[in-house]
Amino acid sequence: MAKPFRINRISEDERTTELVLHLVLDERYPEEDDGDGLAFLFRIVRPVLGAVDLALEGIFALGFPASVGQKFRIQIDTPGGIPHPDIRETVGHIRELLETGKDYPEAIRQSRFIGGLRVVLGVDVEPDAGGVRH
Repeated sequence: MAKPFRINRISEDERTTELVLHLVLDERYPEEDDGDGLAFLFRIVRPVLGAVDLALEGIFALGFPASVGQKFRIQIDTPGGIPHPDIRETVGHIRELLETGKDYPEAIRQSRFIGGLRVVLGVDVEPDAGGVRH
């Protein structure tokens, strides 16, 4: 089964001063409700939390030392257009986990590698946000 995400671009948003890890959704949400939708959503969670952990634990900083202390944005880009409502809901649950879950909020506050972190859908970012490609 194909992986729906890959980190295909890293940029800096000059407007928000965030370092942006772009995760591209390469698959469309399954048309029919035969259980594939739930499996698809689970395959979204792992790479997003993987990207969060890369930043949070300093693994990203090993390759990009200048990133230490920067704010991070994990951005899910959907080249196919507006994401399915279930994808939007799943991203909301990920945000909730990061903000109010058992371990993530404290880990984010105490990390010496990041100055903040958020997860967004690319379609929700203002088009004039700018950015510098790395």
